[in-house]
Amino acid sequence: MKGTIKTKTDRGFGFISRDGEVKDLFFHSKDLIGVEFDALQVGATVTFDVVDGEKGPSAKNVKLAEKHLQITYIHAPRLQLPGFYCCGKIFFIGKKSGLWW
Repeated sequence: MKGTIKTKTDRGFGFISRDGEVKDLFFHSKDLIGVEFDALQVGATVTFDVVDGEKGPSAKNVKLAEKHLQITYIHAPRLQLPGFYCCGKIFFIGKKSGLWW
């Protein structure tokens, strides 16, 4: 089935809304496949299987319906990792080779 992430909590669970259905489905972070709970965004389209849980129907095998590229910028001017050199928000790879991402 397909649905949309309606809500997420900071405790590792949330609810999925289904088109044409009134009741939302519960899902837990352990039921996610191929995506981390923290990377899952409200409004994302997901596919899932519906199973009977302890408190009613819930979603299992929750996957993103479409892969989205999510870019996160960090500011780490003093980052010290072997092979990585940082200058503001640009990371240089290698021994100051000039390549950057």
